[in-house]
Amino acid sequence: KFHLDRDTVRIVTEVLLPSRDADVAIHFAAANGWDDARNGSVSWTIEDGGGQVVAEADPMALHLDRQSDSGELSVKLRVTSPRLWSPAEPALYAARWQLKMGTVVVDEGVERFGIRTPEFRPRQGFFLNGQRLELRGCNRHESMPGFGSALPAALHREDVAAIKNLGLNFVRLSHCPQHPAFLDACDELGILVYA
Repeated sequence: KFHLDRDTVRIVTEVLLPSRDADVAIHFAAANGWDDARNGSVSWTIEDGGGQVVAEADPMALHLDRQSDSGELSVKLRVTSPRLWSPAEPALYAARWQLKMGTVVVDEGVERFGIRTPEFRPRQGFFLNGQRLELRGCNRHESMPGFGSALPAALHREDVAAIKNLGLNFVRLSHCPQHPAFLDACDELGILVYA
């Protein structure tokens, strides 16, 4: 009943120049479903693709009244010399959290993300991490004969692999939110997504 609301987690990255270090801002909310107030703490770490901790924040104390939420909370961590995400090199990081009551872990989870800087420049086009990138893509409907929109996770990944094998680097999601397995595969295989 005392948990971090996963639907509220937003990760915003900013690459700092000229150092190329990155600030990672994590926005989130905690919730208390108990009939009385609860105290706890939440801690965040960032791991690189090999599982090494590259940044960590001091635990943040929480006090939540009965059946309430914290509202938006934020923490900022700095990653030194990060590997930047791109279609050619889809480097991913993991933001891990632990929510504790005293010394007992009552909730934990992970959100994966890439550190990158996208930018549209007037009359020049799209730039990713300071380099011009020609967007080549397609639309994608989450539907297949025999399955409708209830595709197994493996078929979502196959769709992303097919998009990548066509030499494309961009996909527009058509009409509705896509399954998380599709979005995860886009992150992992290096496909930019326009929702």
